[in-house]
Amino acid sequence: MKKLSVLALMLFLAFTAFSQGTITGKITESVTGETLIGANVYITQNPSMGGNADLDGNYTIKNVPAGTYTVTASFISYDSKVIENVVVTDGQTTIVDFALGEDIQVIDGGAVVEVRQNKREDLYMMKERSKDAAPIDFRSAKDIQKSGDKDVGNALKRVTGVSTVGNYVFVRGLSDRYIKTTLNGHTVPTLDPRRNSIQMDIFPTGSVDNLVIRKGYTANLPGDWAGAYIDIRTRDFPDSLDVRYSVSLGYNDNATFNDVLTSETSSTDWLGYDNGYRDFSSDLESVDAVPQVYVGSYYEALVWAGYQQQLNDLGIYETSDIGSNGTMTIYQLVNQLDDFNSVEDVNVVLRELRAEKNGELSGQTQSFGNTWDPKRKRANMNMSHTLSIGNSTKLFGRRLGFNIGGQWNQKTQSYNDGFAGRYTLTGKDTEINQLNLERALTDQMGTTQNNWSVLGNLSYRLADNHNVKFVWMSTSIGTNEARYQNGSNPSDDPTLMHEQRMVRYTERQLNTFQLNGEHFFENFMRSKVRWGGAYTKGKEDTPDFRLFTNSYQAGTRPAIFDPSGNEITDQMDGYQDFLEYLVDEGEISSTNDPAAIAFLEDEYGVDIDSITEVADTSYSIMDNLYPSPTRFYRTMNDEVWNFTVDMEIPIHTKSNLPNKIQFGAARTSTSRDYNERRFTFVSDGVDYNGNPTDYFDPSNMIIAPDSTNYIYLRDDSDVQNSYTASMDVNAAYALVDWNVNNRLRVNVGARVEHTNMLTESDIILQEDLDETQLPNFVGKLDNVVNLLPSVMGTYQLYKNDEKFQIMNLRVGYSRTVARPSFREKSPYSAYDFATQEQVTGNPDLQMTTIDNVDLRLEFFPYIGEVISLSAFYKGFTNPIEQQIISTAANTEITWQNVSKAQALGLEFEIKKSLGMLGQWAQPLQIGGNVTLIKSQTIVSDQELALIRSTDTDHPDTRPMYGQSPYIINAMLSYEPEKLGLMTALSYNIQGPQLVLVTKGGTPDVYQTPRGSLDFTLSKSFGKHFNVGVKANNLLDQAYQKVYQYNGQDYFWSNYKLGRTYSLSLSVQL
Repeated sequence: MKKLSVLALMLFLAFTAFSQGTITGKITESVTGETLIGANVYITQNPSMGGNADLDGNYTIKNVPAGTYTVTASFISYDSKVIENVVVTDGQTTIVDFALGEDIQVIDGGAVVEVRQNKREDLYMMKERSKDAAPIDFRSAKDIQKSGDKDVGNALKRVTGVSTVGNYVFVRGLSDRYIKTTLNGHTVPTLDPRRNSIQMDIFPTGSVDNLVIRKGYTANLPGDWAGAYIDIRTRDFPDSLDVRYSVSLGYNDNATFNDVLTSETSSTDWLGYDNGYRDFSSDLESVDAVPQVYVGSYYEALVWAGYQQQLNDLGIYETSDIGSNGTMTIYQLVNQLDDFNSVEDVNVVLRELRAEKNGELSGQTQSFGNTWDPKRKRANMNMSHTLSIGNSTKLFGRRLGFNIGGQWNQKTQSYNDGFAGRYTLTGKDTEINQLNLERALTDQMGTTQNNWSVLGNLSYRLADNHNVKFVWMSTSIGTNEARYQNGSNPSDDPTLMHEQRMVRYTERQLNTFQLNGEHFFENFMRSKVRWGGAYTKGKEDTPDFRLFTNSYQAGTRPAIFDPSGNEITDQMDGYQDFLEYLVDEGEISSTNDPAAIAFLEDEYGVDIDSITEVADTSYSIMDNLYPSPTRFYRTMNDEVWNFTVDMEIPIHTKSNLPNKIQFGAARTSTSRDYNERRFTFVSDGVDYNGNPTDYFDPSNMIIAPDSTNYIYLRDDSDVQNSYTASMDVNAAYALVDWNVNNRLRVNVGARVEHTNMLTESDIILQEDLDETQLPNFVGKLDNVVNLLPSVMGTYQLYKNDEKFQIMNLRVGYSRTVARPSFREKSPYSAYDFATQEQVTGNPDLQMTTIDNVDLRLEFFPYIGEVISLSAFYKGFTNPIEQQIISTAANTEITWQNVSKAQALGLEFEIKKSLGMLGQWAQPLQIGGNVTLIKSQTIVSDQELALIRSTDTDHPDTRPMYGQSPYIINAMLSYEPEKLGLMTALSYNIQGPQLVLVTKGGTPDVYQTPRGSLDFTLSKSFGKHFNVGVKANNLLDQAYQKVYQYNGQDYFWSNYKLGRTYSLSLSVQL
């Protein structure tokens, strides 16, 4: 009986096994068609039978008994979908695909919202990275929160291969010339005339969802970059009503509650802009508004006084008729004129004329504020406020989402123990052991920055699968800097000491308006169309940059004191030298002539034993060595119009793999209006006593040519330094994204870009120039056409759906370009007051062509984790490099195309949970990256000859500007969700960077490596409150730029900015 039972069971199991089938399919997003990795699918009648979508969105449910079922698919933030009457046949596979739409929920009040994926999370960005056709890196808002970075510039420096110089980003050793920055895919203008890319600190991270850094070019992207294409994606609207407010206070141990250097401010400085307080008088708007000092003549004075007819009767018709070589002398003339008894009577009239004629100039000179001397002011705590409101609702039955947020920040930085030095190599390196000191100055500086930003976006669903989105962003940053330097300046005069005061306010504004649309046409080949238009206006204004340089010489003078110790030297005027002589010669002393001593005390109150030498400093302003006190004004307005349209059509094949063709067009129009003014204050006989406020007292600005003791205004503006510029780039492209099989994917495309560029100096509006002169003030690129191909291949080496693991090998080739900036192409020479160098444009500059080769091996151990190894090579044809004009008498900078340059490197990245060590380590995550780079550019023959005149063995190449040979980032984070805790420790260091090319054999200036260690900690209390603590720049290593010679560092600059600690509170409703 038992045997029969066993046999019956075996027969039943065998029958059951042959009565089973399989359900399989793919889970995608309904609108975009993107796969939903990890989506859940199950049989409704038996939820234990199910599975998850793998890395390609595919799922499989095996061993399903034959029958009819209902199958459900779900994924977080998406609406679940149920498919009924799914028939499973013995031994057969049933295909059931799901296209999930955004989750629709009803909230209080009956409002309907749609729940979408959170683009601020690492999970979303890692998915984008693994599926992209080209190698990309990213930083999500969540990741930025861990590192505590306040602006995009600091956030980017933690990305593999990214380094920073000031507020500019360098990628893979390539400067801002080869970096393309976009905001939601639209070009933004630079706010610096000397740069090709925007300063990244202008974007606060509070307005950012994520940062995408593309290092591989595909044809659907603009072609004018080689290092990276950086897309700053602004915050999207929330799924439901979301109100957030946060406040933070920060303490900097160098600045907070200390007296820091600053200057007078306007009432709106706290809002990040100047209200006109620093503007010059409207009377000076015209370039010829400032008259010269009027000296006049006897003839002009007499004509002005009404004696012209008498002069004509005497045969005097012009100034030269009065004098020893004229019709008669002034002495003879006085005897012939009515009402004049002497030459002095005529001089009285001349002085009255001069006073009237110079009254306007006196008023103009006095119209500027007496604000030359930086002052000290107690620094407040750093502070930040952020407020945002967003919601999703319905309008006319269609989804409407909006988000508007504002952020305001204030921070102060300061140092008082800095150093600034300048050195030169004065002979052959084989004969000179050290560099020659030209300047050694102590350096003090204070900087206060106020900025605000507002971001708004509005998204509306016109119809199913048809969406439009409007984005507006406005940002303003005002930076007030004050600086004082003091020390020796042997290059001017070894016996003189040197003081320099600098006050500068810089206002940067960016306003962008974007309208984008996305459409899915299910009945037209399931095609997608994306279009966008954007207008961006950028402004940089430098109102009233003041530079005041003076010399001084320390010496001694004789001083006489009374018996009480009070100096009475001035009262003894005419006697002090004689008394000092008698004392020095021993003629008088308390021992040999007590009667004389008593007489001097009684009669003059002189203590003869107190006659001594005291320190005496003499001050001077020597305009033959440096510019006279100067005020500099600069405004730059950039506008960018950007239009794009892209169409994507899927191609269906028997393999059912996702293939597509894509094509599109774009137009970018950029324009600039740049103006600068320079006003110099010239002294005619006014002595400087070491106090700028006394020197610029209004009483010293009354123009009186006969007294030669006044300060007058001189307009040193050069009209050729102001210019207008424009550039139009039209583009069209096509590409094919093809999955050859389950493992191999190829993206092949080409882009054509057509460029027209024009720069014109304003001098052509002021003067009539002939055909031979005009090219000296106009720069052009006419009808330049570039074909830019791209080939990207991805091969899947390994895949484990159960563990969500995948390993890809990526390889790619592309060609891109780099265009000269407006300033570089403008063919004129001008003094750059900000850098105090003569800068000359080059109208012959050509565009640079770059051949890019990329190789990347990447492994995704689990969702949100990555380990990658990359190699890259970039070959440059006609690269644009900064050069020194060797034939110039003084240092003069220009730009030239050199024949070749190259950069190659390796990158390693890891982001991995430590959960394999045990459950306790699951919240621990390590992240880090290392980049090794080698680049070189060819030094021109002319410059190389100049260098080798002193540095005989100098190579014919140098590293590319701003390139670091290594970049290291590391982060350790701990985030136990149950505790609502998040903490991270992050470290960054980058190798020495070339920051200044010097003239001749003097070593170039490099920025030295500087490690930065930051710590963040935040704790949530319930659903509504979060408290955070941050500590930045914990190591407080010095910012140093150095010349290196014979194994010794000579400081170009050296300072520390201190550690910053901050406390924040966030509330979410």
